[in-house]
Amino acid sequence: MSPSTSPISVDTANTFFAAVRAELGNGWTLRPDHSPRHPLRAVLRSARGHHVELLGAHDHVVYATAHLPNRERGTFTTIAYKNTPEAYAAAFTWLVTGTLIPAHNALCPVACFQAAMNTALGEREHTTTWEFGTAHTSWALPASGRAQLEARPARVDSSPTEGAASGPALDVSARFNDLSFEQTVALLSVLDLDNDDKRRHAPVFGRPALRLHAAFPSLRGHDVFNWPTLGGRYTLSLSVDHRVHVGIRFPAGVPHFGVKVDGADNVLAAARAL
Repeated sequence: MSPSTSPISVDTANTFFAAVRAELGNGWTLRPDHSPRHPLRAVLRSARGHHVELLGAHDHVVYATAHLPNRERGTFTTIAYKNTPEAYAAAFTWLVTGTLIPAHNALCPVACFQAAMNTALGEREHTTTWEFGTAHTSWALPASGRAQLEARPARVDSSPTEGAASGPALDVSARFNDLSFEQTVALLSVLDLDNDDKRRHAPVFGRPALRLHAAFPSLRGHDVFNWPTLGGRYTLSLSVDHRVHVGIRFPAGVPHFGVKVDGADNVLAAARAL
């Protein structure tokens, strides 16, 4: 009898899968094979990106394969101490939570980054949700504004972008909305903005952009708008490619700033600063 051939019938397999779903809880999808020959074969995926194949069970041994973030597969086994659906389910969920999840997380760049992000935020209240292996984190900023972060695995066929702050295994960006000028300066001051882009020497227009460019000459201006009601031309965006983008808007004529930060190191520094 092969490992994928289970002594459990299709009927009792339903009891097994119900017990597994109850143990793992929300955030997991479980797709049984529904095969009479292999009633305990299934594929499990979690919102955090975990991918597990249940291969079956035989003589109290449960077999499973984990698809790891480094694109390798690890095959694992565990023992069920009774030949019942409930015992097999308990053994399998113990294998998933105690071995397969930690093995995945140790190799997962998003999970490792999120742990560093939680440390950077410290005691500040924040919420994190996961979807298909991508983490979304949101937190309120002091005085005003809100930050929203997205950390996702990079595309398999991607390669490091010249000048980018994050490596090819991870794509990280964060948006800091409705900032004051002082908050914007505090954020930009902790980022790595060094570059040799000749376009940074181009003129910028309007007092908000002029003040930012004077404080951070590495920024280049673009998106110039002629605004007669505010007295002339205004630069509405300043940026360093692949690192930061500052947008300026004028609700009721008052400048408000939004900053998008790219790269894991820069995002962590920005989170600590605000």
